[in-house]
Amino acid sequence: MSNEIPIGSRQENAGAQHTPGKLYLDPDDPLCFCDDLGGLGRVYEPEPYGNRHATDVAIATTNARRVVAAWNACAGIPTEALEAGTIKARITELVKLLAVRTATVDKLLAALEGCRAGTITWGRG
Repeated sequence: MSNEIPIGSRQENAGAQHTPGKLYLDPDDPLCFCDDLGGLGRVYEPEPYGNRHATDVAIATTNARRVVAAWNACAGIPTEALEAGTIKARITELVKLLAVRTATVDKLLAALEGCRAGTITWGRG
């Protein structure tokens, strides 16, 4: 039994922090993204001899945009929460709650409009 830690495992990366800050698409190469510190990432590496297939490049460009957007949208959210799915579950709950609240507000606005139009009157009780 080996005591080696597999490269890329959570155990090997324990204590490591991801690059802080925002990511940006590289203005000179839409297949790349960069950070505030000059770090660079690629979402696509052309085949040897520079063969870039248009479909591959289009997909990779879209992927780069998505990586940058997702990275920036998740600023401040712990990676563990993203991996566990707790953020998605919480957002789903909030969307359902918002739908209920929106329906309630719509009903109240309709009642208010009815009062203004004189079709609904409030009795004293």
